Amino acid sequence: MNFFSKLFGKKNTQEEKKIRSNRDSISTVSKTVTQKEEDHELYPFLSQIDYEGLIPNNFIVPFLDHYNSDEPKVVISYVTSTQDDLWMLDSNDQTEEQFRLIMDTAQINIEKLELKYTTQKVFDHKVIGFQRHTFTCEKILDQNFMIHIQKELNADSILVSIPRRSKMLICDQGAEETIKSKFMNFHYATYLSDEEDIEQICEDIFVIKNGEIEGVLYMNQDHKKN
Repeated sequence: MNFFSKLFGKKNTQEEKKIRSNRDSISTVSKTVTQKEEDHELYPFLSQIDYEGLIPNNFIVPFLDHYNSDEPKVVISYVTSTQDDLWMLDSNDQTEEQFRLIMDTAQINIEKLELKYTTQKVFDHKVIGFQRHTFTCEKILDQNFMIHIQKELNADSILVSIPRRSKMLICDQGAEETIKSKFMNFHYATYLSDEEDIEQICEDIFVIKNGEIEGVLYMNQDHKKN
């Protein structure tokens, strides 16, 4: 098992599903959710704005803008899960009430998702690595989970890395500079790695305190390893 695998865990092919554009409209999904909300596998889905799985009329919400720009860089779309695939939701001719139902149900489901995690010895136990799952990165949207991890690290605030699908690392922002530098270098190496077969999500690192995003450390191609 290589260094990347030790931190992120082995790929779970049963949990990392293919992404497709939904053949049905969001209204069909909305009716299903209304009928039996607790059984409907509906989740938020983070991606870059130019992710090839997005199509016109996808239901998306901006998550992160480009530096010094109002143009979305990372967005939240919504997917419904089948046994083998994830289907992107279409937003044609939908009401605000239907949008709200989709968002609320997806949020409930991501909060219910349980992830295994371990502190990392190579980072002097100031960094936590997480089980690989299709929706690992989307746990950044779970405020209570972020608060829990902050407490696990005994931190005042945390740095959250979601460089690629199913991969997340979290570091104590109060850790020594050498540890934070190693964490940031590892984040960026994961984002840029040519060996990865899963899509990039975010090259930047989020600063989170008490479950809320307080800032963003914007990275760029001039990033230097220390």
